Amino acid sequence: MNRKTIIMMAVTVVSAMSLGSSCDQMAGSIGRGVGMSGGGGGTDTAGLIQAGAKGVQAMGTFDPGEQELMGQTIAVSLASSPGLVEEEKLNAYVTKVGLTIVSVCGRSDIDFTFGVLNDSNVNAISAPRGYVFVTRGALAQAKDEAELAGVLAHEIAHVVKDHGVETVRNDKLLDAGLTGAAAAAKDPWLATGANLANRWKGVLYNPGQERDADQLAVKYLKAAGYDPNGLSRFLERTGAGRDKQFSSHPPTSDRVAKLQSLAGPNPPGQRLPERYAASVKIP
Repeated sequence: MNRKTIIMMAVTVVSAMSLGSSCDQMAGSIGRGVGMSGGGGGTDTAGLIQAGAKGVQAMGTFDPGEQELMGQTIAVSLASSPGLVEEEKLNAYVTKVGLTIVSVCGRSDIDFTFGVLNDSNVNAISAPRGYVFVTRGALAQAKDEAELAGVLAHEIAHVVKDHGVETVRNDKLLDAGLTGAAAAAKDPWLATGANLANRWKGVLYNPGQERDADQLAVKYLKAAGYDPNGLSRFLERTGAGRDKQFSSHPPTSDRVAKLQSLAGPNPPGQRLPERYAASVKIP
């Protein structure tokens, strides 16, 4: 059973919970998953959010299995809300671009999974152990494949450097307020998973982690044969208003200048605007 199926099964379980249905009843009637692509596997889909939230709440030293539960918890919550764009061709294309970057990132031990969030805001999100999401809004703003590759490369770099796990460990992501809100909910474990995902969308990585991810993104773009200015062009065009939204990030103007410096003058690399336009159709 691959990650795509696990996540979509768990989303159905989440929906069943919200309607008062039992997990056991739903486990045997899940349809084919759509909207995400990737590999990997697991068996406990009905208890996925509960186990993941409990694992995150332990706040100890995270082994790969615990990191996987954390990543799955976030991925399932995001796939439930705001939801995934269920367009096979689009998801296959995003996955292909993402795996091109993965092939040069040096982490063959991580099984990456990519998805498109049904969100008009310009954003991209990564979770531990290789869950990477880009929003419909970000795809609408990108002009070519190199820009998409740059956005994905930045998120892949966060995963490679274990920035999410590091932040959870250091900053106690599930603080008293977060767990208190979950405790007041009808299903505290489900609420914890949703709250974790909501926190993950906002301020998470510190400026140093963002700079590391930018630097690696340029490195990956060069190694994969893309225009290494893909990320800087995307940020330069979409940066207005994002500095307030992502206060943990370095200022966009500073990031763009540093990214351009890392790319160098007149760098080689492909942009592939025609292929992007043919593959990405955003209503």
